[in-house]
Amino acid sequence: MKRKGDELSNGDNAVKRSSGVGGPSAQRYSTFPQQSAPVVQAQPVAQPQASLVGGQPLTTTDALSYLREVKDHFKTNKAVYDVFLDIMKEFKARRIDTADVIRRVKELFKGHDNLILGFNTFVPKGYEIKLEDVRAEAAAAAKAEA
Repeated sequence: MKRKGDELSNGDNAVKRSSGVGGPSAQRYSTFPQQSAPVVQAQPVAQPQASLVGGQPLTTTDALSYLREVKDHFKTNKAVYDVFLDIMKEFKARRIDTADVIRRVKELFKGHDNLILGFNTFVPKGYEIKLEDVRAEAAAAAKAEA
């Protein structure tokens, strides 16, 4: 191995020393022809579209307003509000999907139609909760228990 300036060479391979701060201590250079990797274009992933409020996209203020409404509604039963927050955290962490969120929120807010309808503001198109479905599910559950 012989040394040429800042470059060490050994046959066909060479190592160049880097003096840059935070960079790798050595970069490897090869004299072999490089094969180019096939170019693959990333396809955009379809993200659920948030609903619009009054024709405008949803804002953080809209979400905080809804959270305040839920908290105020359950001020005597803070556990329900805490469960709702846990559902939202699980969704954000991608441990549950949209369908699971819908199912769990419907169950949690059963009998509180205004909260269910308010939650629809934040769900993607096609996932809206319909009150007639909630009532039909409740009736079927009651019938099964009887």
